[in-house]
Amino acid sequence: MLLATAFAVSAVFLIATATFHMLSSGTSNTKEPPGSALERSHSHAIGPEDARVSIVEFFSPSCSTCAFIHPYVKEIVDRAPEDIRLVYRYVVFDEQGEYAARIIESARSQGLYDAVLAAVLETQPEWRQDPAMAAAWRAAEMAGLDIDKAKGELYSESINETLRTDLEDARNLDIHATPSFFVNGRPLAALSVEALQALVQTELEDAASRR
Repeated sequence: MLLATAFAVSAVFLIATATFHMLSSGTSNTKEPPGSALERSHSHAIGPEDARVSIVEFFSPSCSTCAFIHPYVKEIVDRAPEDIRLVYRYVVFDEQGEYAARIIESARSQGLYDAVLAAVLETQPEWRQDPAMAAAWRAAEMAGLDIDKAKGELYSESINETLRTDLEDARNLDIHATPSFFVNGRPLAALSVEALQALVQTELEDAASRR
């Protein structure tokens, strides 16, 4: 199991390799509806809107920790797909991260967001230092992306607005590291797979007890 492996290494790896960026403003501590600073109408999400638990991840495609943790987060969601909703938000600070985010967003109109996201993150070491992002494009194409169509959408106003809004919301939430997680509005205090799974489990149990 991926999670079993992650428990042995995540506490050290995630904290040691997290990309820290100082931002500003206050942190939300309650579950927020779509349209809030945690989830916007443009946010890509997996899972039902009425899920008992909502995980919001602010990430950068060029963040090594984000790439490392991605499959473990997906496994947490896949264990209870009817009860957990996963929302992706961007916090990009470098050219490679922004460009990769644009590639991933361009896959949305082709119904390939999740596949392209996984492929781009998996090949991150190959494109992080490449201004041409050749490996990212190859990975996206292997995932089924129509490259010509995607390139025509890279700098569309909708993608520009998504990146602008996500960064503004990250500032307002006082996010200073990627990845940053919120579970039912509660910020994850310790960055590790174990901590994330524990918080999700607590929220699932709390929701079940209120039924």
